[in-house]
Amino acid sequence: MMKCFRPKENLSVWRGWLVFSLAFLLAGQAAAADVRLADRWVAVVEQAQKKKDPGAQVEYLSASFLEVPYRANTLAGGPGQSEVLVAQLDAVDCFTLLDYVEAMRRSVTATQFRQQLITVRYHNEIISWQTRKHFFTDWLDAGQPLVEEVTASIGGEFVRSIDKSLNSRESGEIVLQGVPARDRKIRYIPTKNLSVAIRSRLKNGDYIGIYSPQSWLDVSHVGILVRRNGLEYLRHASSRSGIRQVVDSPLLDYLQNKPGIIIGRPRPL
Repeated sequence: MMKCFRPKENLSVWRGWLVFSLAFLLAGQAAAADVRLADRWVAVVEQAQKKKDPGAQVEYLSASFLEVPYRANTLAGGPGQSEVLVAQLDAVDCFTLLDYVEAMRRSVTATQFRQQLITVRYHNEIISWQTRKHFFTDWLDAGQPLVEEVTASIGGEFVRSIDKSLNSRESGEIVLQGVPARDRKIRYIPTKNLSVAIRSRLKNGDYIGIYSPQSWLDVSHVGILVRRNGLEYLRHASSRSGIRQVVDSPLLDYLQNKPGIIIGRPRPL
């Protein structure tokens, strides 16, 4: 396991996020009473917003999650269940990490964070299992794209496209019950074609999806591109035994034996 990179300025911020996570989940007197915590939260987000480049905002905010534990199934809801908006910042999986970072990037106050999390996580801002954005390319869909898909512009002639029916196996079986299948053209850059020239087109803070060859799935994992000292890293919530936390992994090392990547770029606010 590589040593995690964490800016010193973010160490105390991370501890604040843990307390804020619990307070936000309780949604009670603690959240309203801890003014210092609110000030810290607002100060962190305001500091990120001073960075004019959207990718720099993503990189700054996501650095606060380094070493936060990985935990699966932190979101409430399911087929036939009432969906509950969850903001659990003290434990994340690969996708909720992106959820929280993108919602924070769009927010100034705690109230705005809640609303932006709804916008980021759900279609049409409707909190339900059916409208949850279960797939990475739900963020890139042409209807109301959350981020800009730049896979084709980065990969050029090396981009591969495949038509998929997300959430539907080749047999027609629905994988996520209660969620409709979605016909979608998936574009990805094969790992073998990620040359120095192509990787140079990636930007700090790009959202990276690891392409899945399964017929019903677009990506098997997601993370954030971080460039440091001329090298590319994938900042992600790793479920691997012995790691199980948010880390920076060398991108090419991580992509060994992975088929390729899909790239979304955060939009200016």
